[in-house]
Amino acid sequence: MKKHFWVGILLTITLLLIGGCSSDEKGAKPADDDLSNQDTVTEESTSEENESDSAVTEDDRDEEVNEETPAEPSDEEEETVDLEDQENEEEATSTPQTIEDNATQEEKDKAVAIVTDYLKEKGELVEDKDHFVQYDGTFDTYVIVRYSTLVSGHSSTNGRYVVDLKTKKVQDFDTIMDTITE
Repeated sequence: MKKHFWVGILLTITLLLIGGCSSDEKGAKPADDDLSNQDTVTEESTSEENESDSAVTEDDRDEEVNEETPAEPSDEEEETVDLEDQENEEEATSTPQTIEDNATQEEKDKAVAIVTDYLKEKGELVEDKDHFVQYDGTFDTYVIVRYSTLVSGHSSTNGRYVVDLKTKKVQDFDTIMDTITE
């Protein structure tokens, strides 16, 4: 609403300046000759008065709201925000979350076989040409395997699993990442 008020003010000032500059002695018209110009000026001034009334009311509301809410956060609030930012930075720097590709072909094949058996036992594996289990990378000592579906030529991930090759234990990727990052 304030924008409309200021746009109206700027437009009116611009029109007045242009009108004043263009009405020099050569092109000046007597005011009595053009009654339609008076109507336009009257309409503009009425709409300006309405806009300024609503703008004043809106400014009053803004002042009331500003009186109720504090303008600046207290020192205690700033310290809390700073501590949270510091903790988030420490977590980000202390937890490496890089998935690498450093497994041997034997480890890849073994991890894919373990996840395939795991999904069969759970009854979640669909064995056809559009569903597949494939190696996805490594993280620390874990091998990551992806179970995907081919839909309209694009691969859609149904799940990602983390395999510990020593214990042959399979866990959901998101679950293991949550426990590692905590």
